[in-house]
Amino acid sequence: MPASGLPALIAMASISSASIRSSLTSPASTSPVAIVGGGAAGTLLALHLTRLHGIRVTLYDGAGAFGRGAAYSATSPWHRLNVPAHKMGGWHADDADGFLQWLADRDGGTAQSHGHRYVERAVYGEWLSSHLFDAVRAGYVQLVTAQVRGLRVKPGGVARWELLLDNGQRHDAHAVVLCQGNALPRALPGLANHPRSIGNPWLARSLSRIGKHDAVLVAGSGASGVDVVLELLHTGHCGRIHLVSRRALLPQPETLPTHPAAPRPFLFDPSRDPPALRDLYRTVRGAIGADLADSRPWQPTMDAVLRQADTLWDGLTLADRARFLRHVRPYWMVFRHRADPAALARLQAAQDSGQLRRTAARILSAATENERLHVTLQRAGQPASAITADWVINATGPEERIALRNDPLIAGLLRDGHARINDLGLGLHVTADGEVPAADARQTPALFALGLPTRGVFWEVTSVPALRARAAPLAARLAQRLRRETR
Repeated sequence: MPASGLPALIAMASISSASIRSSLTSPASTSPVAIVGGGAAGTLLALHLTRLHGIRVTLYDGAGAFGRGAAYSATSPWHRLNVPAHKMGGWHADDADGFLQWLADRDGGTAQSHGHRYVERAVYGEWLSSHLFDAVRAGYVQLVTAQVRGLRVKPGGVARWELLLDNGQRHDAHAVVLCQGNALPRALPGLANHPRSIGNPWLARSLSRIGKHDAVLVAGSGASGVDVVLELLHTGHCGRIHLVSRRALLPQPETLPTHPAAPRPFLFDPSRDPPALRDLYRTVRGAIGADLADSRPWQPTMDAVLRQADTLWDGLTLADRARFLRHVRPYWMVFRHRADPAALARLQAAQDSGQLRRTAARILSAATENERLHVTLQRAGQPASAITADWVINATGPEERIALRNDPLIAGLLRDGHARINDLGLGLHVTADGEVPAADARQTPALFALGLPTRGVFWEVTSVPALRARAAPLAARLAQRLRRETR
């Protein structure tokens, strides 16, 4: 069905989100497309398939966080988007102001008046899920709250997959798209399953056990670590907070709303071959250095690099990609994944007061003494030393090596030869359009991936703009293949 026909169907529907979740649990027949993962990646793909191509989909999510995923399920008002609202766009490329217009309708004012707000992540999740539930009400999306634990090629007839669910059900689909989101962090040395170690700070009330005056060590100073520290500070924590990571780098600030900066042209000539890593690093570092020397915002320069990220990454050799991961990535991350200036100011105030201490070190081990944790740290060029804390929170970020994510679906696909790990070990091997080829070149039903499972072949795979840009051609490819195979 064309996009123009869907609003009429939506207008006729009036069922609630709760009834949608409870009633749509078992597709009555073979689904054209099964999407595994109901977060931003899966939702954006579902919207492209249904609204632009009229293809019915079934969306699977073990947590039932449809349209939100872990990223946009955060309920704390201080957990905000790390970019201004105007950078989020709509759900498709031609809808640049979709989110802004929704904010204006919801909160008053004009779309432009909300452009430089750092909106709560839960609000963005509300907007994205509202579009998904519109498609559900129209009968184009089915939601299944269950984890897909395996895929099996269905014998006979039209090529299709059988999905094995953790509730014992089995569903069929002509095509499957893997859109799983972030995994848990890798366990810290000596702290796996320790009662005073919090391995998943995003579980509901996981931080509520921490006493107001307890000493806390937060491992990881990136976006997750910043979120944890903000949660502690905003909920009245008074005890010492140690923020520990190898380099103790914090995300850099986004531009202030009072100083919006104009976009910059491409930093690299698109008509020439992409540069090697050394030249790429030197050029970006020099351009940002020139911005700082001239008192210009450097953020537009970084954004110009991001617009070419796919081409630049694709042009790197495998050896250069590995060097990037070892040496450049920590610095890339703090300039790439920036933060709300107000959030960073809150952390700075905690540092100035002495409550928050940042330490550049590697965690070697941990031991318990009198119900407290003694965490041994290795600082560069110094003897090992220890920090004593009542709690350790693992905010080092999700495990990215796909073989270590404890995902039975991925493990089964690798075991059965339906997929293989890419050369960097971060995700699956996929083609340029996201198809997951079988490891032994056998013919299988359509299997694709979008988002985090493709890390390594692509670099920018988790931001909304990157997901939106890949969802559009992937939806078109799926529509074309389904039309050909189901005639």
